[in-house]
Amino acid sequence: MDSDFIFSDLSRSFLKGEPNLYSIQYERSKFKKGFIDLVNVNWFKQGLTLDEELIEAAYEYAIQNSKAYHPHPLGLPILREAIADWYFCQGLSVDADQIVITPGTSFSYWIIFQLLGCKHSKFLIPTPGYPLFDILSTIANVELRGYSLDYLEPNFDYDSETLKHEVLGDEVAAVILINPHNPTGSETNRFFLSELLKWPFLMRNNLPIVVDEVFHSFRYDFVQGFFERKEYFYFNSISEFPLFFILNGVSKIFAMPSHKIGWILIDGKKELVRDTLKVIEFIMDSFLPVPDITQYAIQYILEKHSTYQKETERISEIVMQRKQFVYEFSQANEMNNLVIPDNGVYAWLLLDENENDECAAIHLLKKNVAVHPGYFYHFSFPCLVFTTLCREDVLKKALLKIAQLYARSV
Repeated sequence: MDSDFIFSDLSRSFLKGEPNLYSIQYERSKFKKGFIDLVNVNWFKQGLTLDEELIEAAYEYAIQNSKAYHPHPLGLPILREAIADWYFCQGLSVDADQIVITPGTSFSYWIIFQLLGCKHSKFLIPTPGYPLFDILSTIANVELRGYSLDYLEPNFDYDSETLKHEVLGDEVAAVILINPHNPTGSETNRFFLSELLKWPFLMRNNLPIVVDEVFHSFRYDFVQGFFERKEYFYFNSISEFPLFFILNGVSKIFAMPSHKIGWILIDGKKELVRDTLKVIEFIMDSFLPVPDITQYAIQYILEKHSTYQKETERISEIVMQRKQFVYEFSQANEMNNLVIPDNGVYAWLLLDENENDECAAIHLLKKNVAVHPGYFYHFSFPCLVFTTLCREDVLKKALLKIAQLYARSV
């Protein structure tokens, strides 16, 4: 960094320091022939896409309807209605006026951070956790504080008592729940949320709850050696919370990461919801970041209910089959130190206590396989983290190399 140039503090925070050893080796390896990337969760690159004819028809419709520009800061009313109908089909009755359209879930988080973040307040977020949150919080100039998921080897679970202890500590801006969590697959449920509602502190202090459901279509039960798709039942009492946010989007549900449509559903006390929407509308009106043409396209897809339902089920089935393949490979190759959570699209390989997970990940990079060291996600023990999204032939090649180096039979 040129010390004579006056960068902002934010710019300097990204420019300072040197890249870690893993990142250096990743840049060296990623262009090599035969390189296998098990950290790329781009649905499209993993061969997971919505039906092409449906997408083409959606954009033909969108082109015709977006020729005139009539911006709506909170999103096109017709799309917000379609999303409200989508929730209704899943058992949650909401008003379209409670929904805000955003250009993706990362932007949704930025809005939440700007809306709720105050000096000295902290957003509570589950840990282990996804590295992107550290970057988003830095950009938004807010502080995160991790609360530990309950580790009952080999799985992680949300625990209301653990969370209650954290909430009673520092000044808290909001509690973030990722459901299912990425990468551990941990999920909240009706019992957990009903326990939160019993907290006097939550109600007395109007503590906001933020639930990220980006991976909500990828919940499974593991029964007698097989993964099975699991229906999701919404907690119908979210309006009883002071302020409750649900974040989602089309990137994972419809395997449409390049179309950049997300949304925020807001519920709770009427006066708090009203004021929240007023502030968000002011923010969104300053940017108008979501193109009408994309909003019309997603509205078209959502209104083709039977078609998109079959498509989302098909995508979820493929994801499940790939998880099943990883499980069966681990059984056949005595990878008893491999943990495959019921939910989500990640797995992790436990290493010996004295092993360095960054060194192990770098060693695999030199073998043309990319996995992440566990410390990237704030795991408290050494492990290697990777996605199960890849095609089965790709997974097999990578898992063979991983098993040869790090599999344990006990």
